[in-house]
Amino acid sequence: MKVIGNILRKYRWDIICGWSVMLAGCFICLFGVGTLLAAGCTRIRAKQPEVSAKQATQIAHKPFTLPEIPATITNPGERAEYLISHYWDNFSFADTTWLANPDQIEQAFSDYLSLLSHTTPKVATASIGGILDKSLAQQSIFNWFTGMFDKYLYDVNSPFRDEECYAVVVEHIINSPDVDEIYKLRPKAQLEQINKNRPGNVASDFTCTLANGKKGTLHGIKADYTLLFFYDPECPDCRHTREFLQQSEQVTDLVNSGKLKILALYPDEDIETWKAYRSAIPPTWLNACDGTAAKKIKSKLYAIRAIPSLYLLDRNKRVLLRDAVTEQVIPVLTAGI
Repeated sequence: MKVIGNILRKYRWDIICGWSVMLAGCFICLFGVGTLLAAGCTRIRAKQPEVSAKQATQIAHKPFTLPEIPATITNPGERAEYLISHYWDNFSFADTTWLANPDQIEQAFSDYLSLLSHTTPKVATASIGGILDKSLAQQSIFNWFTGMFDKYLYDVNSPFRDEECYAVVVEHIINSPDVDEIYKLRPKAQLEQINKNRPGNVASDFTCTLANGKKGTLHGIKADYTLLFFYDPECPDCRHTREFLQQSEQVTDLVNSGKLKILALYPDEDIETWKAYRSAIPPTWLNACDGTAAKKIKSKLYAIRAIPSLYLLDRNKRVLLRDAVTEQVIPVLTAGI
């Protein structure tokens, strides 16, 4: 599970707030100092069920309480594992009145997600599966949780976006005998996109048009590392990413030594727009475009849901990072060379 970093890309800054406060609150909870701090991350609202005035008063005074971590557990990693495994122990998955107080329950959910990055995939997978299984007892609760997982982990504008973690969610839904087939259609479509060029797999090869008019292939690039940079000439965040990479002494040194090749690829068919922008791409990079009406690279081979998008590949074109941000790329490059 990855930790969300600072972004030079597609996220809308108006929805990213309070991350450091939220994370600090999680650490406070792990070390037994108190309850989670109330974080300021903007949240996606769930539809509120209608309730009476009496119920509203009762709901307003119904706190979400965290499990108490046994004092005998002192190791930070073990404390995190315990908290994640028991996070929802005091939450009734059959009680729909929780949904009438979206601020509180969604705050608890966002705090829970921030904790997942501090445990192992095995623990996170078991915890997510437990949430989905328990919520199946009440359809509205199940819909709320699956909706929150979708919005927080799969939405390209979410600071929590983590498709590897979201894959656990959709795989569990798809494999559940208690979920009707019609409700599995969207998760299946999402998983198909997630499975394209996942970390650890060899990246799909493709043919593209280079700046000199010749054809080239991804797998034809020879280098210890290849950085695949999907961009659009008219995208401001793409320009920021390009400038960041250009100004990085570490990246420049690796490119000049031949250990790193950067393939800047415009994945659309408008060759004239691409040609007009060619001078902005450094001459030491490979500049290319799809240039075909079919746009096979974007429509078939790669799940380019937003741009800019960076893929870091090793010498065998195995995916090390997918849809990464620049702050993630630099440490991997410098650690491996």
